[in-house]
Parts: sequence; structure tokens; C-alpha cells
Amino acid sequence: MDAAAVPPVIAVVHRSRWRAVLLVLLALMLLIALAAAWAITSIHIPPVHVVINGVEHGGSLDLAAMPPAHKVGLVLGLVFAVVAALLVVPVVLLVVVAVALLAMLIGMGLPMLAVLALGVAIASPLILVVLVIAWLLRRPARIRA
Repeated sequence: MDAAAVPPVIAVVHRSRWRAVLLVLLALMLLIALAAAWAITSIHIPPVHVVINGVEHGGSLDLAAMPPAHKVGLVLGLVFAVVAALLVVPVVLLVVVAVALLAMLIGMGLPMLAVLALGVAIASPLILVVLVIAWLLRRPARIRA
């Protein structure tokens, strides 16, 4: 069996699997939109009257009396708002955590780095003596023929 023939078969299987997953998600989205449209028709909101200077503006809000196009627009607006919230909230949380970690790094990391540099500067004579002793005590390298 030729090894070059195997990857296209696997690619076709993955492609058809993704297509099936996307079709299932599309069907679920349509079912949810239909359920939301049906739920909107069954909502009973008490009448709201707006009176400005003794003049009544608009009647009561009746979702059952809305035309179907307005119901679809309302459902699409709600779906858009939910999707936007699902995308924006995790991104904002990620940015907040990244900024907090950066602030901690700057607030604690730089002073610790300064203390480390000061310690190396103070201990440099001792480090130099240890390096010279290690250089003197090391075994001579064998000469390879």
C-alpha cells in the first residue's frame, strides 16, 4: 500500500465529519430560533402607557400582535446579543488576567531582579575565588591522538 494515498482518505473523512457537525449545529440553531419565536408569541406583557404632558404616546406593547417579520427581527437581535456576549466576555476576562499578570511581573519581578543583581555584585569577589579554585583543581583534558 502506498503511503502517499493514505492522507487524502483521512482528509476526506475529517472533511465529511466537520460537514456533518456543522449541519447538526445549523439544525440546532434553527430549532432554537423557532423555539424563541414561539416563546415570544406566548409572552404576555401587561400594557404600558406612556403619558407626556397629558398626551398618551403609543399603545400597549403586545408581542402576540406583532407581525412575523418583527418577531424574526426581535429573535435575531436577541441571538446576536447572546453571541456577542459569549464572544466578548471571555476575551475581556483574558485581557484582564494578562494585564494583572503583567502588573505583578513588573511590580514584583523587577525589584527581585534588582536584589539578585545586587547580590551578584556583592558576592563577585567570592565567585571569582571559587572559579579560580575550580579551574586549578579540574583534571587536565586528555590529549586525543
